[in-house]
Amino acid sequence: MAGDRGILKVHLITDGKAGHKHMAQAVAKRLNEAEEHIWNFPWWISLLRSFSPLIPRHQVDVLIFAGARTLPLALGYRNAPGVRVALSRPFGLPSSLFSLICLPRHDFRRPPKPPYFPLRIAPSLYTPSEVKSEAFFYQRKNSLPPDRPRLCILIGGHTKKFRFPDHPILQMLQKVIQWKKQSGYGILCTTSRRTPQEVEERIEKEFAREFEDWVPALRTGENPVSAYLGMSKKAIVTEDSFLMVSEALSAGVDLWILRLGMKRKMIRSYQLLSEEEGAFWAYPEEAETFLNRQAQPVPIDEASRISDEIHRLLESPPSNLRQ
Repeated sequence: MAGDRGILKVHLITDGKAGHKHMAQAVAKRLNEAEEHIWNFPWWISLLRSFSPLIPRHQVDVLIFAGARTLPLALGYRNAPGVRVALSRPFGLPSSLFSLICLPRHDFRRPPKPPYFPLRIAPSLYTPSEVKSEAFFYQRKNSLPPDRPRLCILIGGHTKKFRFPDHPILQMLQKVIQWKKQSGYGILCTTSRRTPQEVEERIEKEFAREFEDWVPALRTGENPVSAYLGMSKKAIVTEDSFLMVSEALSAGVDLWILRLGMKRKMIRSYQLLSEEEGAFWAYPEEAETFLNRQAQPVPIDEASRISDEIHRLLESPPSNLRQ
């Protein structure tokens, strides 16, 4: 079926949030010979549960919905051919509306049945080759030497259900700076738009002079994450950001998921990533174990797993597609 289509017509329906758009684009990029279209909708679009589709049904091979508020739009395509992919849980909607529902495995208490598709991490654009390319241009732009071993630190911030603490961050940074002086590693550090201002300011005041490169994202609005991952052998990511954790594991760096004391279902994913994928999930007290270990991580590419499943569905008999 896919071979008869020629170039796939892939439409990404997102709520405009950067993380959701990133995941949808990662899947679309792995679909070879695909023509990609991106539609970003405001939050109130989910109220239009029975509106006429904006995209003609015959012009769609794959629809990827990213963000819970976009999922009701799939109702307009329930009788259309093709593959419909949800990257969020379809609350209040029948699962039969979708060909594939891709969710982190921490959302499941038992092995799920199709169309549910459990993921180890979120799909990411940051493949090893992609981040190496970003690193090359970033190093040239900022006059950084190309062949130095580096560790990058990616700091998140508040979430809806978690208040970001400063003590574990400062404790971790103190241990990293001590290790840096004997290891010869360069330290790259950036915050996020969610980082509390007082945390960013304290890092700048107490530690920034020790960094080879420092990007206070809250103040500058810059995002060097992909370049940092491409330049680094090791990475430290705070546990509040499952997306940044996923980006680091996709890039293939040796990863420390810094524990902050969160109590969420996501913890199960971090336990599994630690036990099965070699990620280091620990509090700052265990810093030396991570900093001095020698690991050979294997990149995790969940976006390719999803795209492979989409191709399988496209090649299946029409009765196997959601209609």
